Amino acid sequence: MEKSPASLNLLRQAIFYDPDEQVVVAAVKALAKYGHAETADLLLGLGRVLGEKIGDLEMAAQRLGEVVRLRPRDDKALEALAAVYSNPKWIGADGRDRAAGIYHQVARRRQESGDTDNAVAALRKAHAAAPGHTESSELLGQ
Repeated sequence: MEKSPASLNLLRQAIFYDPDEQVVVAAVKALAKYGHAETADLLLGLGRVLGEKIGDLEMAAQRLGEVVRLRPRDDKALEALAAVYSNPKWIGADGRDRAAGIYHQVARRRQESGDTDNAVAALRKAHAAAPGHTESSELLGQ
């Protein structure tokens, strides 16, 4: 399938600017045919749009979860997913614990790579999501 730069650009614009969720989902599906790297980026954008602008947290979590499955070490995707779970409007009872666990995972990786400042920032987000989250409290104390 040949990629037309103009059509790709129109599909990207539909994802980020069209208020109709069905149009956004159709555009992502159309772009998904172009490969995993671009698909993951688009799903990340879609997840953010669904969560932040449309307010469909469940669909946002699904899309961001797909990004994490495609790119398990993508901190942006993980943090976006954690933000969805820690949103006060999230309907699941375990959302805040899930968010804290994800932030802890990000913090651990950052600490291992020597990025202490950003590790501490992720741990603070974990603590804000679920005060008393054991693993995050222990790592923050180190």
